[in-house]
Amino acid sequence: MEHEDDFRNLLLHENKLRELIRSRDFPEHEGIMIEQALALAKEAHGAQKRDDGDPYVIHPIRTANILLEDIDLRDADAIAAALLHDVVEDTNVTLEQIKEQFGDHVARLVDGVTRDKDGGESKAMETQKIIQGPMDIRLIKAADKLDNLRSYPLRTDRGDRWKRHLMEARTLFPVLARSTENPWMIQAMDEAYELVPDKELEFQTND
Repeated sequence: MEHEDDFRNLLLHENKLRELIRSRDFPEHEGIMIEQALALAKEAHGAQKRDDGDPYVIHPIRTANILLEDIDLRDADAIAAALLHDVVEDTNVTLEQIKEQFGDHVARLVDGVTRDKDGGESKAMETQKIIQGPMDIRLIKAADKLDNLRSYPLRTDRGDRWKRHLMEARTLFPVLARSTENPWMIQAMDEAYELVPDKELEFQTND
């Protein structure tokens, strides 16, 4: 885990993304597509903030960097989808727009990691669906959750939402990590959970 200042440095992660794209020798058209996905993510998330107060777009960028740097995933569609993984769920961007700009496969990947809130899908149901799905979707979702977990020590909220997230981190994140069959991901998820403060609050109730 990198130093907190580096972890929260948006420009650092954006530059790292571009360096990783260059070092992985993506064909020019794939590099352009990833840059376009980054531009759309930045525009769509705009001024949104994360629970730790950081610009929201730093999260999908770090998620993409995990796939590129730590998993060494050389799939441009998956990297683009990682950058766009929250835009349908949390912004006004639609799957149809993603399909039109990035193609069917990227749209399918984004759809695969987008929670159907209107359908009443619980986090457990969502996780079960993902671990039974394609490996690229499992990897994107695991990288997403790993970055979320790494940001928990920066949060100051300790209410019911925090407790719910602690429970999900303990019960669902390891299952998701194991489904990737990637030793690095499994270990990284375990290590990130151990650094989370106030884990005992998960077991406290409002009674």
